[in-house]
Amino acid sequence: MAADQLIAVRCDGGLTRARRLPAALQAVLRRSAEAFLGRNILVCEGKTEVGLCRGLIRTWAEERKGVPLAQTGTAFAVGGGDEAPGCARDVAALGYRTALFADSDKPFDLDSETLTAAGVHVIRWADGVSTEQRVALDIPAEALQGLLDLMVELNGADSTLAAVRKSLPTTNGVSIAGWYTAGLSEKEIRDALGIAANKTKVFKRGGVPLDVENRERRSSGS
Repeated sequence: MAADQLIAVRCDGGLTRARRLPAALQAVLRRSAEAFLGRNILVCEGKTEVGLCRGLIRTWAEERKGVPLAQTGTAFAVGGGDEAPGCARDVAALGYRTALFADSDKPFDLDSETLTAAGVHVIRWADGVSTEQRVALDIPAEALQGLLDLMVELNGADSTLAAVRKSLPTTNGVSIAGWYTAGLSEKEIRDALGIAANKTKVFKRGGVPLDVENRERRSSGS
């Protein structure tokens, strides 16, 4: 159905409002129709941010005594890259509690102040980086090998090394310890892994868990 054929009906504080979806939300409706059945919508800039959020669903529930995210009425919507800020603004105008989750490697057409004034809570990384770069910069040092292993698992060793060599041309093997031995610094490794993870689209897979422990638990059947 076309977006403007649908009406969002919401009751807040005893007042019921019916608002027709704007045509501008047609793409979001097609990508994430189920999100409009929620109470809270997290508009993710793209598939990377959605994949990261889905990968953290289990952790989110464990930290809240087993209460699943869906039980809070929260849903994810794919914002479509540069269109995401406008989508978040339009979703908030329908009366949904709305947040925008985006990377910060390029500016928005709508600034954060404008979005906040429109009722959108803006979540962006510090330091002007992509989501993949932020992950590689922030995870513990001992988890770097797990990130590299994940990249190899999804894309193969050759493709992973080719992506890493865009930043570190002399890199050999897929062992972080070996890279240290070859004289690379932790900062160089983190920077290269972040850029390579972005290039190889590691987090665009619909929710791959980020930690090795979860992957091992699944493979062992526990």
